[in-house]
Amino acid sequence: MTLAAWGTTASPSNAGEPFEVAILLRVDPSIASKRIADRFKDEAESIWRPYGVRLEWTDAAASEPASRGLLLEVNLERDVDRGMHAEWPAVLGRVEMTAEPANRRSIHVSFDATEAALAVRRPLSLPSTTRGFVLDREMAVALGRVLAHEIGHVLLGPPYHDPKGLMRASLPPGELAEPDRTPFRLTCSGLVRLRNRLSALSESAFSVDGASCIAIAPTRRQR
Repeated sequence: MTLAAWGTTASPSNAGEPFEVAILLRVDPSIASKRIADRFKDEAESIWRPYGVRLEWTDAAASEPASRGLLLEVNLERDVDRGMHAEWPAVLGRVEMTAEPANRRSIHVSFDATEAALAVRRPLSLPSTTRGFVLDREMAVALGRVLAHEIGHVLLGPPYHDPKGLMRASLPPGELAEPDRTPFRLTCSGLVRLRNRLSALSESAFSVDGASCIAIAPTRRQR
C-alpha cells in the first residue's frame, strides 16, 4: 500500500458551528505537573480542531458542563488496567461504550503505560539512566494523542480501526511524541464516516472543508 496526504472538501448543506464535545477531566493527584495536563489538552484539541470538533474542558471539581454534543468523562490515571497486562503491548487508553448511541461516555488514559511506551524508544547504546527518561513535553503530546484516539472511537462509532492514521489499532511508540502530527490524521474514509456520524449525532450538518486526511490506495500490480 502507498500513502498520500490529501486535502479534501466535504460540504454538507447547512454547514453549522463546530461540534462540541464537553470533557469532564479527572487527573490522578500523583500526576502533579500542570504543564503536562495543559499540553495534553492542547494536543487533543489540535488533532480534532481541523475536523470541526471543539473540545470544551471542565475540571471534575467544577459543576458538570452542559453540551449540545457529547459529554465525556476523561480520567488521566496511573494505570488503566493494572495487573491485567504483564507483557507489551500495554493498554494506553480505553473507552467504555456500547454499540448504541449515547451522549455520555467514560475514557481512561494511562500515564504509566504511555510513559513506558515512550521509554522503549531510547537506543540501547545510551546510558541506562538516559534510556528511560521521558520529557514532560513528550508525555503531554503522547497522552493527548492517546486521548484523541479514544475520542475517535466515540465519534466514529464502535468498532472502528483504520490501517493508518489516528485510528490505528496500536499507536507506534516511535511516533507518539514526535512533533509531526501527520501520522495522527484521519484517513479519508474515516473523515467521511465522521461527517456522517456528526450529522447523525447532532441532527444537523457539519462542514469539514479543507480538512486534511490520509488516503490509502492499493499499489499497482507489476506485470
